Amino acid sequence: MKLILEALHGEGVTWAPEIGIIASLTVIVVVLGVTTALSLLKVLRDPSAARQVSAPRPPPARVTPVPPPAEPAEPAVPAPAVPAPSAGDRGAPGPRGDGPAARSDRSASPPGRRRS
Repeated sequence: MKLILEALHGEGVTWAPEIGIIASLTVIVVVLGVTTALSLLKVLRDPSAARQVSAPRPPPARVTPVPPPAEPAEPAVPAPAVPAPSAGDRGAPGPRGDGPAARSDRSASPPGRRRS
């Protein structure tokens, strides 16, 4: 609740109060104290309530594994074979025109350098 009111107050909502840290911690301590006191009173009035909590739980039921689905009767169609590129083929010309066709008329200088 405090988180929502603080967020509203931070957004400029004038009716949302700003809750201090002392008030917030006081509410937390009071709620924990009341919960503990009521729990102890319940055990004092009805001692079997304490035994119910500490009683061991039964083991979980066994789950039988589900068998995997059966193989399909017909095999899947294999993908068409793609021929491997030959040793001299380096691909199509790129966006800068630096493919094999573009290099054939250039000198042996490394790419990126112009011959003077």
